[in-house]
Amino acid sequence: MHSAALCDLAGHLRARGRLREARGLLEEAARAQRDALGADHLDTLTTQRDLAGLLAEAGEFERAEELFLSVLSALDSAAGEGSAATARARGGLARLYRTQGKLEQACSAAAESHRALEAALGRTHPQAADAAHFAAHLCLELGRGSEAAALFEQALEARVEALGELHVHGLALACKSCGRLERAEELFKRAAAVKAELLGASDRETAVSMHGLAAVYYLQGRYNMALQQGQAALAARWASPGEMRWEAAETMDLIGHVFEAEGRLPEAERQYQGSLRVRLEVDGTHTDTAASLNSLGAVQMAMGKLSEAEGNLLEALRIWESSLGRLHPLTAKAMHSLGNLYARQKRYTRSRAMYKKALSIRLRCFPNSHPDLVGTQKGLAAVLRETNNLSRAKELLEQAFASQYQELGAANPETVSTLISLAHACNSMGKHSEAVQFVSPLLEELGDLPGSLPADLMVSLAEAHMGLREYEQAEKLYLAVKKLREQAFGPHHPDTASVTNMLSRLYKAKGSIAMAQQLGEEALKAWRMLSGKSPHPAVAGSLYDLAELLLMQNQPMRARPLLQEALEIYEATLGSDHATTRKARLLFSNFRKEYLEACS
Repeated sequence: MHSAALCDLAGHLRARGRLREARGLLEEAARAQRDALGADHLDTLTTQRDLAGLLAEAGEFERAEELFLSVLSALDSAAGEGSAATARARGGLARLYRTQGKLEQACSAAAESHRALEAALGRTHPQAADAAHFAAHLCLELGRGSEAAALFEQALEARVEALGELHVHGLALACKSCGRLERAEELFKRAAAVKAELLGASDRETAVSMHGLAAVYYLQGRYNMALQQGQAALAARWASPGEMRWEAAETMDLIGHVFEAEGRLPEAERQYQGSLRVRLEVDGTHTDTAASLNSLGAVQMAMGKLSEAEGNLLEALRIWESSLGRLHPLTAKAMHSLGNLYARQKRYTRSRAMYKKALSIRLRCFPNSHPDLVGTQKGLAAVLRETNNLSRAKELLEQAFASQYQELGAANPETVSTLISLAHACNSMGKHSEAVQFVSPLLEELGDLPGSLPADLMVSLAEAHMGLREYEQAEKLYLAVKKLREQAFGPHHPDTASVTNMLSRLYKAKGSIAMAQQLGEEALKAWRMLSGKSPHPAVAGSLYDLAELLLMQNQPMRARPLLQEALEIYEATLGSDHATTRKARLLFSNFRKEYLEACS
C-alpha cells in the first residue's frame, strides 16, 4: 500500500480510537518514506510528527517527546524554524507537555507555534486560529486571564472572518471551553438557527449545534432547558442517516449527565445503557465506548448496583488500557472509579491498589492542583483512614491542600473541600490543635462567603474544639451552623439534623443533659421524617445517643427499646461486624446484664 494511503488509513483508525493499529500503519509509512524519500524529506518528517502525536495520545510520553524533538530539529534544517511545518510540530509538542502537566513549557511552545503559523499562513487562517485558541487555554490554566481573553478573542475574530456565519458553531465551542457560557449560548442559538434555515432542521450540522446548546444549559445548571434541547438534538440525530447513530450516543450521554445531576439515577442509567448499545453495535473497542461504560458504571455504583458497576468499569479499563496504554489519563480515570467502587464494597486492599495506580499516572500527567489528581489523593486518603493508616492519609491531604491553596486560592470550593477532609483526618488522629491551625486562618480569610462549604468547615473546626474540650468555642460554631442550615434548608434536612446531633453531644459533654436530650429528640424526629420506613444508620445513631442520655438519668426502661431498635437498624444497614454495630451490641449486652442484676 502507498505510504499516503497508509497515513490516511492510520488517521481514520486513530479517529475511531484504534491507536495500536494506527501506530503500526504510521510506523510502516515512515519506514517506506525514509527508504524512498530520505530521512529529512518533509513527508517523512510529517509522518513522524503524526506518529509522535499518536504516541502522546497513547500515554507513551517519553518516546513521544523524544520523537517530537527529533522531528523539530530536522524540520528546522529542512524547512526553516519559522515554517508552518515546524510550527505544527511545535504545537504537537505543546499538547504533549500539557498532557504531562508541564504547563509552562506547553504555554511557551504553543505561543511560539501560534506566532509562526500566524506569520506563515496569516492571522485569519484556521490553523492560526486553532493555535491561538490552544494557547489561550494554556494561559487560562496558568492563571493568565488577560492573555487568555485576548487570545480567545483573536481566535474568534479569525474564525468569523475566515469561515463566516456557518462557523459560528466553532466560535460557540471556543466560548464554552473558556467558560463564557452566556456568549456560547447566544452563538449556539445563532448557529442552530442559521443551519436549520440553510440545511434543514434534521441536518447533521444543525443537530451538532443543538447538542452544543444543550451542553451549555447543562453547564449552567439549567437542567430543564438542557433536557428539552438535548432531546430535540437526539430526535434530529435519530432522524438522520445511519452514520449519525454514533453522534446520537453522544447526546444520550449528555442527557444521562443531566438526569444524574438532578438525582434521577434510573433515568440516567437508561440513557447510558442506550448510548452503550449504539456504541457496541458500531465499535465495541472505541475509547468512547469505554466512556459510556464508565458513566454507566458510576451511576450504577451510586444506585447500589455494585456488581453490575464493577463489570462495566472493568470493561472500560480494559478498553482504555488496550487502546491508549497503561499511562493514559483515561486509564487512570477507570482505575479511580474502580477504587471508589471497591471502597464502597469495603474491599480496601483492591481499592488501595487501584487508587495507587491511578495516582501514579495522574502525578505524571497533571499539575498538583488538578481536580482529578486531588480527587484520587482524597479517595486514597479515605481508604487509608478506614485501614488505620492515618498518618499517610493526613500526608496526602496536606499535599493536596497546599497545592490547591497556592494555585486556586482559599475561596475555591475544591480547596475548602480538601481542607474539610484534612481537618477530619487530624481530628481522627487526635491532632485537634493541628486541625484548628489549618482551619481557623482559612475561615477568617473566607469571611462571609456564601454556600454550604464554609458551614462544613465550621463544623470541622467545632469538632477540633470538642476534641480539645474547648466547649464554648465549639458551641458558638455549632449554633451558627445550625442557624445557617435551618435558614438554607429547613429543620428537616440531613445537614440540619446532623448538626443538631452534634449539638446534643456537645451539651452531653458539658453536663447539660436536659438540653442534650431535647436536641437529641429533635434530631431523631428529623431523621425519622427523612428516612421514612427505611432503616437508616442516622436514625440508629440518634436512638443510641438518646438511650445513653436516658441511662445517665437512670431511666433504663425508656432507654431499652431505643437501644434495641438502634442495634436492629445497625445490623440491617451496616452489618454485624461493623465497629459501630459491635459498639451498640456491647452497650445493649452490658445494659441487659446490669438490668437483670438490679432486678434479681
